[in-house]
Amino acid sequence: VFLVGEETSNIDEDIPATAAFGPDPSVAPGRQGGYAVALDTETGEYAHIPGMGRLNHENTVALPGYNKVVMLTTDDTFTAATSQLYMYTAKNQRKMFQDKGRRYAFQVTRANGKPVNPRDAFNDANDYLDIQPGDDFRGRFIPVPKAIAKGTTGEAPQAALENWSNDNNVFQFVRLEDVAYDKNDPSVVYVADTGGSRVVPDPETGRMHRPSGVAGLADNGRVFKFVFDERNPRKVKSFSVFADGDAPGAEEHVPCTSPDNIDTSRNSLMVQEDTDEAAVYRIDLATGDSSVVATVNDPDGESSGIVDASAWYLSLIHI
Repeated sequence: VFLVGEETSNIDEDIPATAAFGPDPSVAPGRQGGYAVALDTETGEYAHIPGMGRLNHENTVALPGYNKVVMLTTDDTFTAATSQLYMYTAKNQRKMFQDKGRRYAFQVTRANGKPVNPRDAFNDANDYLDIQPGDDFRGRFIPVPKAIAKGTTGEAPQAALENWSNDNNVFQFVRLEDVAYDKNDPSVVYVADTGGSRVVPDPETGRMHRPSGVAGLADNGRVFKFVFDERNPRKVKSFSVFADGDAPGAEEHVPCTSPDNIDTSRNSLMVQEDTDEAAVYRIDLATGDSSVVATVNDPDGESSGIVDASAWYLSLIHI
């Protein structure tokens, strides 16, 4: 199955009669983008899956090792810092194509061994700036109401999901990008957050905002590491910072800017920068050591899309 998501918040007023879905109740006669689509590469069958959430889908990755379909979706929001990590589960592929699954959102429950009130916006454990290199949080994925996920409320679909996530203290990232699981242990997952300028705490909401004229704390971005429970994917046993572009004094510091696309081999995590004169970093999974392995030859360019292709070659390659 090939998964593709719309990365747009536009409201389309010109909806073809043959479209899979008609107007959204909140913006009729228009319809807001942000759908996820699944394509069966063997049969050509495809289906829109609104239950995966109406948002800017950067990437959707299936996690192996569970007795059901488990997928993670990143929200590449256009209004950073308002990004969340979502999960969609279904009994099997057929149920997924029928959109008979359920959507969940990530929320922190423990910080450095101590329980926190997961619904308290001032619990110091609900956003990107609350977790620092060396911290170890735990969490869970809480159910998103189906009407919110599908965008059928009286509020514009993406605004409804964002407001629900804030009301329920869902963990707030800055701007999520790619997802990759560890080839040695699929319960370990890496998630890239490209960061953003002027991101600082908002003392009025307990979350983050981007006021003008301030020095931000998340300019260069991060890669987060999740360790999921092997039996229950909704349970996160560990949530930490794996690589941080803004922490030069920390062991987790990697001098990259705006991590975007990522993938793993059995030995390393590859990270592509989303910036001018972009580089590709290799981070050793065992030691955390990093190095630049490639750069673009266009000062205004970036590389985009990275896949572990070592299995396609007959010779043994150590990457």
